[in-house]
Amino acid sequence: MSKQIIYDVDELRKFYRYLVQPLDIEGDRGLLLFLTSRKKYYPDFMKNYIKSDNFLNKYFFKYNDEDIFITSVKKLNLDLESYLIKMKITPEEFMKLPPNIQNQIAEYVGKFYIFSDYYKKGEEKRMIIHFHPPVDTITLYIDLNPKSAMSGTIKAVKQVLKQVEDMSVLNSQVSELIMNGVSPDSPEVKRKIEEIKLIQKWFKNFKTSWLSEIHRSNAGHPPYFQIDVDVKDEELLEKITRKVNPVEAIIETKNGYHIIYKNERKLKAVAHKEFGVFKPDVEIQSEVMTPLPGTLQGGFKVKMIYP
Repeated sequence: MSKQIIYDVDELRKFYRYLVQPLDIEGDRGLLLFLTSRKKYYPDFMKNYIKSDNFLNKYFFKYNDEDIFITSVKKLNLDLESYLIKMKITPEEFMKLPPNIQNQIAEYVGKFYIFSDYYKKGEEKRMIIHFHPPVDTITLYIDLNPKSAMSGTIKAVKQVLKQVEDMSVLNSQVSELIMNGVSPDSPEVKRKIEEIKLIQKWFKNFKTSWLSEIHRSNAGHPPYFQIDVDVKDEELLEKITRKVNPVEAIIETKNGYHIIYKNERKLKAVAHKEFGVFKPDVEIQSEVMTPLPGTLQGGFKVKMIYP
């Protein structure tokens, strides 16, 4: 099985020239890219044993340069040996599954890794099964609304100060309990120590929290909006683009189309008038999160079909 999700660099370049290059990403502005393993792309026999979705990596792209964009995407290009997915199952629970399910999982996943991790937040660690995400579950998304690194960082720093304060309080509480004769092995002390470990783990994964705050920090007026068509229906696509135009780009995705427009008031008003009332498989979205053309989305070759 291929370990690559980029299938056509020329498609990536085309996408950049039409949709990324016109954007203002100077100063503290940039765009976020997300590498994810989507639960809905796993076979049914796997879905009970993994959480909803797994964000494998995030990247803040901050340059108005086509070649640097391509290089940045290549850095995120999937290397299966770099990422691990945690299963919601221990080795003991796995061995109790019916043999046919065990065989299906083992054949699909390939190599297992077993090490100590949190089964559920707040519980003690236990031995958990991990595996490399199969390439046919992977999607590389880009958010075309520029983000403010300064605003997101300020929010992240506030989180850091809150975590430091909480850990200081917990350390004091543990020391006071032990000084008052409470055993270090008591449930109360152990629970507080586990809370301290969770905060320590948060610091170890601080980059994820920082990028999440940047994701929530739009830099000015969003330049685009999109109509997400969640079905492969060319007649519906033609109807939408005929009634709502001009179109900036149409991206064919695994399950349908992303129709991208400039975020202009009159154009958006037409879109809401024609398709704002609930219609099956059609949604107007202010946040333009789309799979990257030139990459695979759950094994499907994403491409720009207009222009």
